[in-house]
Amino acid sequence: MKIQLKEEQIKKLMKGYKFLSEQAQPTGFDPTVKTESINFNAVWEAGKYKLTSTQITRMKSELDKVVTFLKANPTAKLNIEIEAGESRVTNFDREKCGTSDFKPECKLNPGVLSNNRAKALYDFLLKYFKQLKDNNVIATLPNKPTTKTVIGTTPYTQGKDKPSDPKYIKEQYVKLNISASATYDCLIGLDIKVAYERGSGHVCDEAIFALKVNGVTLGVANLNNGTLDVNGSNTRLTPDLEKIFRKHNISVINTETIEIAREIYLPLRTKPIGEWTINYEPLKMKGKADDFGITHATLNDVRKAVNTQYIKVMDFKGKMVYNPETVITKKMVNQSQYLSPLENFVGMKMGTLVERSKFVDSIRNVEGRESDKQSGGYRAQTFRLDTEKAKEIVNKASIKNRLIFTLVPLVDKTGPYSVFYKRGSHTEVPKVTITGKEGEVRYNEQPNVKALRGSTEETLLTQTDLCGNKIVE
Repeated sequence: MKIQLKEEQIKKLMKGYKFLSEQAQPTGFDPTVKTESINFNAVWEAGKYKLTSTQITRMKSELDKVVTFLKANPTAKLNIEIEAGESRVTNFDREKCGTSDFKPECKLNPGVLSNNRAKALYDFLLKYFKQLKDNNVIATLPNKPTTKTVIGTTPYTQGKDKPSDPKYIKEQYVKLNISASATYDCLIGLDIKVAYERGSGHVCDEAIFALKVNGVTLGVANLNNGTLDVNGSNTRLTPDLEKIFRKHNISVINTETIEIAREIYLPLRTKPIGEWTINYEPLKMKGKADDFGITHATLNDVRKAVNTQYIKVMDFKGKMVYNPETVITKKMVNQSQYLSPLENFVGMKMGTLVERSKFVDSIRNVEGRESDKQSGGYRAQTFRLDTEKAKEIVNKASIKNRLIFTLVPLVDKTGPYSVFYKRGSHTEVPKVTITGKEGEVRYNEQPNVKALRGSTEETLLTQTDLCGNKIVE
C-alpha cells in the first residue's frame, strides 16, 4: 500500500530543483502534485551524451538532498523518470566525431541523442544508489528509473533555420522527474512477539502489559504463568459461586434428601433403568429416569437427581442463590464451611465477583496468545500488523527512521486488572521476536532494560529500524 506525499512535503524535499539541460531553461516550471524536477547544473556540449567527472561531481552534490530524504524516511520510495527532450535541429555525434566533422556517418537520427543521454543518466543512477545501499547509507533503493523521449514539434530546415533560436533551445533538455511516496509495505503482515521462555524464572500472575510501537497500542500482552493462569477462576481470588452454593445447599438438605432418594429408589431397583417411572409429587418429579439425568440404577445417582430437584423447587432455610445485586455478608460466610471461600469478598456484590471470575478466564484466551499451561512455563503474545496499524505507526514515529517499542504494566490496585494484584506488576522483561510476512526473522533479542516491581510507568523495551530489523550502529 503506497500513500502519496502531500504536495508541500514533496516541494520541500525537492525545493529548488529545476532542469538538467543543454542550455539555460525558461523559468516558471510548475510541477504536478507528485513531481518535481532536479537541476544538477550540469550542461552537455552540443552532440555530447557521456557524463564527465565534472558533471558527476555536481550531480552528487544535488543528489545528497535525495539521500538525506531517504535516510530520514527509510520506508519511502522514489520514482525517477528521465525525460529527454530533443528539438528537430540536426544533431551530430560529437563523442565519436570531431566538432567540425559533418560526414553522414556522424549524423544522429531524431531521438538518438536524447536516448543516449537518458541511458547515461540511467546507468549512473543505478550504480550510484546501489553503492549507497551496499554501504548501508540508505535502507531502500529507489525504483529503477524509467526513460521518456520527447521530440519537439517546431519544424527545422538545415541551412535556413538557426539551431540557437530559443524556440529550439526550449525543446532541448534532459531532466529528472522525481516523485516521492511513503510506503508501509515492509510493516504490513509483520509479527511482533513478546515472550517469557521456560527457565526464565518467571512465575506470576501480574505480567499483563499493553505493548506500544511509536506510541500506538497493539493490544494486551498476557504473559501470566502462575496459579490464576493455570487454574483459572477456580481459585481463592475468583471462586466458582455455583459450585460453592451447590455444596452449601446440599449440606443443608443432606439428611432429608437421602430419605427421599431411598423412597424413590427401593421400588425401582429390581427393574431395568429404561423401565423406571418416577412419581414423587413433593419435588415435582414425574417421568422417566433420564428426564432427571439418572443414567445408572444406583442410589447415589438417584440422590444426585433429588438434590438438584430439591434445590430447584423447595424454598428452605439456609439456601444460597445467585443474585447479581446481592452483597456477600459476614453472616453468609459463617453459615457453612462451604461458604468460607467467600470471606475475602465480604461487601462485594455477587455480580461483581462473577464478572471478575469471567475476566480472569477470558484474559487467558486473548487472541495471539501461546501457553504451555504449566506453572512457570512458556507464555507468549503475538501481534500482527495490518495496513491501518502500519500506517498509524509510521505516521506517529517521533524519530522517522525508528520503531520504538514500549511496555505499559496494567496490573495495579485499581482498574480492570486489580483482580490480579498481589505485589504489583512483574519486573522481568520479555524477549522480543519480529518476523516478516515471508517468515524471515528480522529481530530476535532479549532487551537489556530494567523494570520496577509494581510500577505502571511506560517502559522502553527496544528499538529497531522502521522495518523491524535490528539496528546496526
